[in-house]
Amino acid sequence: MMRSAISGLFIASVLLASPVFAADDNCDAKLQTLKDGISQNPRVGEAKTDDLKAHQMAAKAARAKGDTATCVTESEKGIRILLDQQKSKG
Repeated sequence: MMRSAISGLFIASVLLASPVFAADDNCDAKLQTLKDGISQNPRVGEAKTDDLKAHQMAAKAARAKGDTATCVTESEKGIRILLDQQKSKG
């Protein structure tokens, strides 16, 4: 229980405190947060895991193309899924 609360706080802090002006770093940080969230929440469910991985792949593809705005957007969508999942189990 404590571990999920700490990871939830970490995810929320990264999502809310990321500076907008550092788009490349923001993209990388959000991708890392999404990756950590996927690996630390094995009981998310198959459908949600598929959604998370789809957002992660879309964000990585956007980063590879140099489209940091889409990278950030896709990463944030995945992070929101994780946060919603934690709230519902809360």
